Formats: sequence, C-alpha cells, structure tokens
Amino acid sequence: MKALIVDDEEEIRDALAAGLQYAQCKWVNMAANGEEALRMGLQTEYDLITLDIRMPSLTGIDILPTLRTMLPHAVIAIVSAFVSESVTDVHREHADLVLQKPFEMERILKLYRLSEEMLERRSKIRALSEWNATERKPGKVGDLTGVRLARATDQMEEVIRFYRDGVGLVEPKGENGRTVMDLPGIGCQLVFTRPSGTSRQGEEEALVLELCETEAFSSIVSRLRSMGYDPLTSGPLLQDEAIFQDPDGRRLVLQCVTDSSKV
Repeated sequence: MKALIVDDEEEIRDALAAGLQYAQCKWVNMAANGEEALRMGLQTEYDLITLDIRMPSLTGIDILPTLRTMLPHAVIAIVSAFVSESVTDVHREHADLVLQKPFEMERILKLYRLSEEMLERRSKIRALSEWNATERKPGKVGDLTGVRLARATDQMEEVIRFYRDGVGLVEPKGENGRTVMDLPGIGCQLVFTRPSGTSRQGEEEALVLELCETEAFSSIVSRLRSMGYDPLTSGPLLQDEAIFQDPDGRRLVLQCVTDSSKV
C-alpha cells in the first residue's frame, strides 16, 4: 500500500507514519501543505491519503474534491480535531473515513485495516469493469447476447453513488423499478432492485444469461436436468426462460432472447 500523510504539524505526520509503518505499510510519503499534496498526488498513485483539514494556504477541505478526482480509487481519511465543525455532508461524500485527533496507535492500526478492506473491495469491483467481450460466432451453441448480474439492495442511492462516482461505471438508467448500470464491453450489466420493488421473474438475486438460440437454451436446460438440477420454473415459461438454483443456493436465470423479445 502507498500512503500519503498530509498535515502541517510535523509531530502528527511522524506519529501517523510510525503507525502505518508498524502496520506494515511499505510506502509512506508526507506533505506539509495542500500545494505539496496535490503535486505529489499527480506524481504517485496513492492507495491511502490521510488529510488534515486546517492548514495554511490550501486547506484539506480545499483540496479534497481535487484529490478525489485525481485518485478516484484511493481511500481518503480526514484527520482533524475539528471534524464536527468543519466537515459537511458534501465533504464526507469525497472522504471515506474520519480519524479524530488526538488518536492512539490502535486507531491508526484500525484505519490501516479498514483501508485495506476497502481497497480490496474496490479492486474486485474494478475487475468487473475490465471484462472483455470476445467476438461471437453466429450459430455456436451456447452463444450469449448478454449477461446481467442482479442483486437486491435497500441502499439504492448509496450503491449507485459507489458504482457511478467511485468505480466510474456508466450513468445508471431505470427500468421498471430496477437500476441498470452498463459495464464496458458488449451486453454486460449490473442490475439492482429494491427488495420490495418490481423485478423480473427470478432476477432479484441472480446471474442472468441471455442466449441467442433456442437450441442452446434447450441444450443447457437438458444438461442441467440430467445432472439432477430441476428448474424452479415450470409450464409454458420453460419455452424461453428457466430458473435454476446452483449448489450455493444462488439463482441462475436462462433466457432465450430473440430479436422480437429482447428488451
């Protein structure tokens, strides 16, 4: 992890550096003012930034939005004795964590652990946006026209902000009570629904595969049945959609999508 400590007090910088190094942070740089912090942020892709609020000239509040734009995936922690007075909800939108002065070693270690966890989660989410769509061959059994990862959330606004402002996915669009965010590539989407909202059949928490051929759809349904996995759906719906439950209890939704039925 690469950390940048921004504080005009040398004693505070040294204390934070000692704590982060004790926590096994291998790369710790320090800046004594806002101007220096911005210059260093342009030169190095930091993972963690601790940011004092009250500094001469450019304050932490002044540079916070710029740092977030420059380093969108970094964990930014406000470190100040004046949090309640100076930090508004707008500032908290750009910062991830808050560390109140004075602080002890244990709180620095906790800050480091939380930062590691947040960075790991963000890395996994960014990996989703790096999926590459491969060239499809018409007529190939199992050919996909689209993939959707669906899940229910009761924190829709915060989830949208996380994926849109933090991860940088395409601006969300609403579809019948759902929020759909496009992943870079062809036919890949994240779908979020409210637990009590409207969602497609079986899609509240599922992996949805859209198949372009009836033959491919029927073949997968038959193979899963032969393995002992019976579809949760029944009747006429099986002509173009089948819902299965995988060994972990997650739903797999197969949809046969034609030009006339694709949404």
